[in-house]
Amino acid sequence: MKKRSVLMLGVLVTIFTNACKKDNATPQTNIKLVHMSANAPTVDLSINNALFIGNISYPSSTSYRSTDAGNIALKIGPTGTTTATVNINGSFSANKFYSIYVFDSLANLKFSVMEDDKSVPPAGKSFVRFLHLGTGQGPVDIIKAGGPVRLFTNRSFNDHSTNAALTAYTAIDPGPFSVSAIVAGSVNTLVTQLPSFNATAGKSYTLVLRGFKNATPLSAQVLFLSPIDDTP
Repeated sequence: MKKRSVLMLGVLVTIFTNACKKDNATPQTNIKLVHMSANAPTVDLSINNALFIGNISYPSSTSYRSTDAGNIALKIGPTGTTTATVNINGSFSANKFYSIYVFDSLANLKFSVMEDDKSVPPAGKSFVRFLHLGTGQGPVDIIKAGGPVRLFTNRSFNDHSTNAALTAYTAIDPGPFSVSAIVAGSVNTLVTQLPSFNATAGKSYTLVLRGFKNATPLSAQVLFLSPIDDTP
């Protein structure tokens, strides 16, 4: 009987210890990095001087990755170096999702940090938003084929930085379908086209106009539309 009491006490101590560990866990936030600077090298993202995301190339995006919430010092710079091309100091809330975009030319590198809405799209719909990060390109409309339907109108370079409402998602019918960027207000003056955007019901996406207007034709730096999957 005595042995059983000792055993039960050991079990209770273990349960109490595990509960304390869980209660004291540091709240987590979620961050992803999107590299949209057409002439920049691969980059690393460090948090509080420790490597967090490494070797991200243009034009790619990581998945969301968890780190301690709160006030965070982030540095973005060329892979494998200690040089910080971008320094970001901000407060990142627990259980939230954030996207960090780096864009424009390497000589004039810009960044955007935005909190991503993780609401579920309406039944049978996808969510999409648009960011104009095309260096040198004037305002554009974004058109979905099959109508056509203007999803976004008169969007100018980096306009979301002064109007946070432009980072909100819009519900659309899922794809696949063609989507184009045309000169704002025109009928069909094409800037660039994504031949097949395969939007899946229940998922969220960011369409990004990236690259340089005056890039060498057919080069990797030309203007193009990229779909980024924002679903965790």
